[in-house]
Amino acid sequence: MLRRIARRTALVLCALLAPEAAALTLADALGEARRSDPALAASRADEDAAADALKSAWSTWLPELTLQQRFTRLDAETVDRANAFLDFIPSTPMPGDSLPPPTDPPGGTLDYEELRVFRDSHRTELELTWPVITGGARLGAIRMAGGARDLAAEAKRLEARRAELETRTTFFSALRATQTIEVLRANAERVDAYLSAARERRRAGRATELDVLRWEVGAEAARADLAEARAGLTAARASLERLLGRPLGAEESLESLVESRDLPELAEIEAVLADTTGDALRRWSAALRSDAPSVRAAEAARRVAAGVVGVATAPLLPSFALGASYGWQSNETVALDGYREWNASAILSLPLLPLATGYFDRAEARARVAAEGYRVEQARRSTREELLSRSARLRAAAVRRAHARKGCEAARMSLVAAERGSARGGVSRLELEDARVALLETELGEISARTAYYIEAAGLGFLLGFSALTPTGDARTDLLEDAR
Repeated sequence: MLRRIARRTALVLCALLAPEAAALTLADALGEARRSDPALAASRADEDAAADALKSAWSTWLPELTLQQRFTRLDAETVDRANAFLDFIPSTPMPGDSLPPPTDPPGGTLDYEELRVFRDSHRTELELTWPVITGGARLGAIRMAGGARDLAAEAKRLEARRAELETRTTFFSALRATQTIEVLRANAERVDAYLSAARERRRAGRATELDVLRWEVGAEAARADLAEARAGLTAARASLERLLGRPLGAEESLESLVESRDLPELAEIEAVLADTTGDALRRWSAALRSDAPSVRAAEAARRVAAGVVGVATAPLLPSFALGASYGWQSNETVALDGYREWNASAILSLPLLPLATGYFDRAEARARVAAEGYRVEQARRSTREELLSRSARLRAAAVRRAHARKGCEAARMSLVAAERGSARGGVSRLELEDARVALLETELGEISARTAYYIEAAGLGFLLGFSALTPTGDARTDLLEDAR
């Protein structure tokens, strides 16, 4: 007996002293999604690659220094013929030969009878080249690389916003499912209690079989609603686990939202949307014409196309390059063994034949620049349309949330009045149950309306750039400051 008491006491103490699992907050979920999202990591890698490509384009302004080592092996017949020819070279001019007699090289004498060609020879050369003028090809390549880097940066920016929007939406959905389950669980317990009471009354003869059947149908419906809500929570948690990159613990819950802490931008958004003059919304629209990710991406694509124009124009223009080399060789011949050679060059090139092809290439590149310019304007118009649409949907969601709150308060007051009337005998049990059902429906509606409002606000934040993924965790942007 004492052992059983001691065991139960120990279990109770362990349950009381065990640390509770920390609830997952929205800020934690956003931070984990930023660190673990593969698509966001890929966009960062793409941006790094584009930045390296830009550095590579700038490096083309530097001269190139190359070191070459050449090994040559002649066939035996060629060596024999060359040496046979060298044997017949006279040391003095032949009679009637107008050529002057051979002279010795500077610094020594040369015995022509010892000239020999070797089968194996080696040559080492150090060469320096510098294309001074390339007809604008380098500038065009730099503009292309710069535009590609900006395009990658905007892709990363857009991916970060997408990750934030998806994380927020999934978190809100999971929280809605959790709160819905709490309400439906309480309703299922209430209906089960009424079913048990109806069965007791039936056994006592104070209730009919129809009364019991009605409560049995209500209990089945309550359990079905609860099962559906649990399925929704399972799906939402699975989506959240995919975004976080880790499984959620069985006891890991989601912390309820505190708007002033988790959604600090809501107050400023509501202040802007409440402006009846529309000036703040117009300032938002004006700022998005240049700051929206889709617009900035389109402008970066236009800069890439402008760089292509420079590259396509380069073959039509002259180019100028400087070069120098220094080399030494061995076993070429006895005379050239150990010979040191250096040279310098200046090359001016003027294209002649590819003028027609280059002209059409340049015309094509210019047409693509014009097309990208139209896409920039299209992105600006689409952004304005999306801003107006999301703003209108958010206003409607705010109205629905306010209506749901008032309806929930009215249902609670009606239930209190019905309970008081039932205690005095002035309200029937059926009317009291109708009041409870009405409260249940309004509570579920208030949860859905509040979640829909948060999701619409997150959609507007996706467009405006309210990012909680920044290292500082500040959710406000310059757009909010401009809208004031």
